[in-house]
Amino acid sequence: IRFLSLYVSKPLRLFGSLGMLMLLGAALAGAYAIWLKFAEGVSFISTPLPLLVVMLVTLAIMSIMMGLVAEMIVRTYYESQDKRHYSVLETVNLPSAE
Repeated sequence: IRFLSLYVSKPLRLFGSLGMLMLLGAALAGAYAIWLKFAEGVSFISTPLPLLVVMLVTLAIMSIMMGLVAEMIVRTYYESQDKRHYSVLETVNLPSAE
């Protein structure tokens, strides 16, 4: 229900934020792998961190692209129905349209 109420008209917000979180995780894993390499002398091959970085970056790009496609689908739906994806509940300080 939370998804439908918050993200139905703006799916890029959901998928984009998930993608950004995955990019952050990839950056942290990459930084840790580099720290292990230069500070501890651990080879990249002995840890799964490079694979994790590649996987997270790939998933982040896919998530952001999925959000863009969903955004286009939502806009196409509303335009084909001649609907607005928002509604004005009340106007304040505007002259009446009489």
